[in-house]
Amino acid sequence: MSPGPPSGKTPSARLSS
Repeated sequence: MSPGPPSGKTPSARLSS
């Protein structure tokens, strides 16, 4: 949900998933 990197592209997003 970060207003920067593409959706599901960053490791952070993966952890959030």
